[in-house]
Formats: sequence, structure tokens, C-alpha cells
Amino acid sequence: MYTVSDIVSSKIESYCRTWRMELEDTNSILTGDKIVSASSTAQSTSISDDIELGAICSQSWNMTISDTETAFLGKEYDTYLYLMD
Repeated sequence: MYTVSDIVSSKIESYCRTWRMELEDTNSILTGDKIVSASSTAQSTSISDDIELGAICSQSWNMTISDTETAFLGKEYDTYLYLMD
């Protein structure tokens, strides 16, 4: 479970929020209009929102990227999801 300030929680819960994605490896950063869409699924064997000993957690992202010049296979990327102010 995460704790955030009142300002951040009001932004997350509002209907006027804007989310952005960013993919980063050692040589490049993909963001903005190169990431057309993204969706996520998460699963856990834990009953509560807290991580329990022995719980298995999984999350995957499906992204549509408009970049024909970058070779993605065999590379490792860090994925960032952030809230625009």
C-alpha cells in the first residue's frame, strides 16, 4: 500500500488527469507521440493490497509504439508511468 499527499491523491482521483508513459534503455528514451497507447494487467496471489510472504505478483504491459527505426528484440527497457501536472 502506498501513501501519497492530498494533492497527489486528488490528481489521481480527478477526471482531469493525464498519464504519460516512458520507455528507457541505455541508448534511448521513448516517450510522447511514439507511444500511441498502453494498457496494463496485474495479478497477485495475495488476498489484501499488501505484499504477503510467499505471494506471487505479476504485471504486464501491452503498448502500441510508432517507431520503425528502433530494434526492440533482445533489449531490456525500464517502463515509467507518471502523472502530468
